[in-house]
Amino acid sequence: MATFLEEDCVRVVNLLRKDLAIEKLWYDRYGATVDMAMEKVALQLDPKNIKDMYTAALKGRKVVLKERHEDTQRSRHKLDDVQRALALTSGRNGQGSGHPGALDGRAKMDEEARARLELSLREKAYGAEHPETLASLSDLAHALAEQGRLVEAGQKFEYAMTARGKVLGAQAKATLESVHDLAHVLAEQGDLVAAEALFRRALEGRQKWLGDDNAATRNSLVSLANVLRDQGKLKEANELRARHRNAPARRD
Repeated sequence: MATFLEEDCVRVVNLLRKDLAIEKLWYDRYGATVDMAMEKVALQLDPKNIKDMYTAALKGRKVVLKERHEDTQRSRHKLDDVQRALALTSGRNGQGSGHPGALDGRAKMDEEARARLELSLREKAYGAEHPETLASLSDLAHALAEQGRLVEAGQKFEYAMTARGKVLGAQAKATLESVHDLAHVLAEQGDLVAAEALFRRALEGRQKWLGDDNAATRNSLVSLANVLRDQGKLKEANELRARHRNAPARRD
């Protein structure tokens, strides 16, 4: 059975897709949940469709609430956020539109746009260090890393790691995920010493809290072995690989 918020989402989207103003009586009754409903729906839409949704919302609120109302201004700010997110990804790929690389590049940039929008919405809704916001920040870092923008990705992974450690604890699953992610980016940049230290930290924490047979633990183990191999530390690297081969069947 749909929750009130889910039903509210459906009604909001149906109204906005028809480009209708939100009726005054309906708005007075349900207005407090409109923004939450829109944000929940927005996270599941293509960025361009999100822009259309917030454009319609702004138009409707201008009619019902008038230009100076705080909710109308909030819709304007949301629309600005969406437009900035889309602008950030426009024109970055110089290849022809029919080139396979261009198609792949656009897909990656769409992921970045979605991640930036989700991050913006959650920052406003929950604050910069809320776990949901930090999850969105991590998603954005992954999108940047996929485009080869490793310095930007590393900065965001490091912020997420520090903030998650502060909010959730140094040994929390999400914190250890950020530790592993940052280590991976550093390894890609050639900073093998720093990457090794972080992979060791991630592996130790995951072994303790998730177990040796957990997929995330095994991932950290293999990553550490690779970094050790690349530094010429073959004995330990081979020992870790042997542990991986002999470990129990993986589980999540």
